[in-house]
Amino acid sequence: GHRKASKWIPPPLNETCRVCGTKASRIVHYGAVVCYPCRAFFRRSVVNKKVFLSCPNNDANCAIIGNKQNCKKCRFKKCFQVGMRREMVGLYKHNSDQKSNKSAALNSYKAPEKEELDNFVVAKEKMDCNNSAPIEIDTYVPDLDITHEEEFRIYELLVRREHLVDGMFGISLQYPHFLDTWKKCILSQNYQNILTQEYKNFFNKKHEILFHNFTSGGSISQSIDMFDEFKNIDGAVKTETLCFSLRVMQLCIRAFLGGNGDKQSFVEQHKSSGVFTKTFKEAFEKLFPNNNSSIKNLQSDVLQADPSDEDIFLFNTLESVGSLVKDDVKMGTLYCTLILATPGAALSQASRNNLSLKSVQNEMTLLLFRYLKNKLGSSSVASDVTNRLVRLIRDLHLCRGIHVDRL
Repeated sequence: GHRKASKWIPPPLNETCRVCGTKASRIVHYGAVVCYPCRAFFRRSVVNKKVFLSCPNNDANCAIIGNKQNCKKCRFKKCFQVGMRREMVGLYKHNSDQKSNKSAALNSYKAPEKEELDNFVVAKEKMDCNNSAPIEIDTYVPDLDITHEEEFRIYELLVRREHLVDGMFGISLQYPHFLDTWKKCILSQNYQNILTQEYKNFFNKKHEILFHNFTSGGSISQSIDMFDEFKNIDGAVKTETLCFSLRVMQLCIRAFLGGNGDKQSFVEQHKSSGVFTKTFKEAFEKLFPNNNSSIKNLQSDVLQADPSDEDIFLFNTLESVGSLVKDDVKMGTLYCTLILATPGAALSQASRNNLSLKSVQNEMTLLLFRYLKNKLGSSSVASDVTNRLVRLIRDLHLCRGIHVDRL
């Protein structure tokens, strides 16, 4: 039977257009939250292959204000800066002059069920001076297969994330007697068993070295520069955000290891978590040159007797992240990239409201959803997993504070 069409009710205009600043709905158009006039402008410009050559202010980044007669070149440029994507326009385009192409596209396109569209509610953090609670953005994503370009981008992110994780482990090797301490950790089969003052001192010193390396243009900074996603971020904003989020990513890796606690060996566990990098492998084989496959895995975190509320919160958060990602390294890579681009609630307003960062967050959330949709074959399940992971970012930020206070 045919479903009865329900009357369409326009969503409320309770957001701000990222391009011109006027009121907009919470629906993401072509990759960003924009008003309907800016959506139409972008679509017309892409469909008609417009090339805007002139700017009255000689490419001085004209202010785009409301729906006035703005500089079209700068308006179009701003569309891309806030995250609108040219390739998404073709998914909705209907060209009456190309009926055969239109019919073929409609025949190959399976329209999502209304409930699937309604279920895809992406939680994003809207940060201002007094509020860091996540807001929900209704994003209408076509039920199409993941593109070759998206697959290639995921592969690139895999390489860049591995390079970053490898560099972060390399920082550990600069700490005196690290290998001896690390060996004790591995043989104990549980990080919690060796949280001695010596190990806490190591963690603090490691982070000091890491952040000095990053802020002084060292290997960590070079690894971050490999990410195209962060190339257009203001220098001060990028430094503040990443000094915060790199530590959150380390907690995330701990969650991945916990999620792979069922793996039999240390090597298999760390490979499944995406952290068995070149430098890591060399250091491990130096400690255990013979039959290193017999080294058992690190056990998952367990709650100690009489745990505090903070203990329970930290345990539940890491367990939730680990159980969702498990041994899916691609999924973990997309999630880590999203985490790196998400500033904490206590950071400056410039970082929390940075449009380029928000654009990266939008892109990574959508790419994560589309990857999961392709893997799981269900929009509703993919949206549920995506939403849960995005909402867990705020909890990971709180866990970061708990973890830092204990070191």
